[in-house]
Amino acid sequence: MPERRRRSIPGAAVALGLLGLFVLMALLAPLLANDKPILARVDGRMLTPALADLPLVGALFESRAGRLVSWDPPGPGVVTLLRPPVPYSYRGIRLEMALVPPSSTHLMGTDALGRDLLARLIHGSRASLAVGLMATTLALMLGTLLGLTAALRGGLVDLVLVRVADAVASFPPIVLALAFVAASGRNGLGPIVASIALSRWTAAARFVRGETLRHAYPILGRHPGGGAREPGHRVVAGSLPFGGASARPGVPLSRRRGGGRRRRASGRIPEVSRGFPESARRILQRPGVGIGM
Repeated sequence: MPERRRRSIPGAAVALGLLGLFVLMALLAPLLANDKPILARVDGRMLTPALADLPLVGALFESRAGRLVSWDPPGPGVVTLLRPPVPYSYRGIRLEMALVPPSSTHLMGTDALGRDLLARLIHGSRASLAVGLMATTLALMLGTLLGLTAALRGGLVDLVLVRVADAVASFPPIVLALAFVAASGRNGLGPIVASIALSRWTAAARFVRGETLRHAYPILGRHPGGGAREPGHRVVAGSLPFGGASARPGVPLSRRRGGGRRRRASGRIPEVSRGFPESARRILQRPGVGIGM
């Protein structure tokens, strides 16, 4: 058993490293892909306009002069000292640059509106990771509560909760998520997170119920290998919904009403391939690898 655990450590370290890399990329997205410079001199003053877009701490770097200056293209008196690695905004529409193939200028090419795909992937990771983390946490909390209730109460309560879990699990999560959002009649990040959590709690509930019954009645809950489950199984069971929940904002769950600003998620990038079958494969390939990871 110890040798088996030692063999699993490298894989866990790689997974943790990838997760940390994506979280860091999401937090530092304004410094990685932005049409504003990281450091610039305007009429003798040093400004950091890209840092003003950072979450939580961006207000510390915001200035009135930085809001009035034109950065793309640079206005008069503007000297750019340090630019982000991807000097494009994920919102910048340039129709003359539409469907440009990958090159040294646009590493992943552009979409049908001329927006840089790498910039959209970097900034889209922020919404995707936020939705995935919140939805998975909510689904685990709901599943744990219902699983414990079913196992500890037993009887009719257990029977009803198990049948409800079976009914929910019989539908594809995307169908349930769409149904919950439509039934709520509201849009925004909250309904999306709630709909994903309500469609993905069954796995956690079954796992918690089974583990509780295994400890309460050991003869019924022995592991097929003959021993108790390792802690790693619990970690894997808890993290399984995260990947699907992270990519779920890519479906049209957030149909906005009025002129509200729509959150950008990396899962929405494949939508740009609609209507352009000759360019769909190129648009999907490289961003698809990033979304899949």
